[in-house]
Amino acid sequence: MDVGVPLEERLIQLSTPSLDSESGSTSISAEEAFVSVMGNDRSGHIRCGDSRETCCTWYATGEGSSSTNYQQHISNIENTLRMEVEELCTDQARKRDSEMDEMRRELEQLRKRESEMDDIRRQMLQMSTFMTQFQTSQRFAASAPPRAPEDDHVDIDAEGDDYDDDYD
Repeated sequence: MDVGVPLEERLIQLSTPSLDSESGSTSISAEEAFVSVMGNDRSGHIRCGDSRETCCTWYATGEGSSSTNYQQHISNIENTLRMEVEELCTDQARKRDSEMDEMRRELEQLRKRESEMDDIRRQMLQMSTFMTQFQTSQRFAASAPPRAPEDDHVDIDAEGDDYDDDYD
């Protein structure tokens, strides 16, 4: 065995037919090349598998307890995965619902702020209208001719009303 040559390269060399007609070598199968590089299987064990792997645990083709155990193991893994997926979905749904609730609260706060802003805009518009009316009245009062002092005097007769009773 060539120790310095990588395994993959040795497999390629062994499985490739030689073009040298004088060597008289014949091509070998891929399986023979693999066995020559990796060695023979140990009885009851899988080559390149875990040291605990056997034909029964690897392929689970038997009809005995190992096949039943294998099927039970697969069933347990499927159930575990199914429960984990359901739990993840439930967690994601809770998280999504929580985020939606938070967004609804934020939206409600924004709507309240918008309503408050609308109220402030209406108040400012009313104040602006009042200021415009006040300024208009002040301009009008400033441009009107001054009134005579006798116009400000109102006669009140004995009966307490402010009009003249002499008209009959």
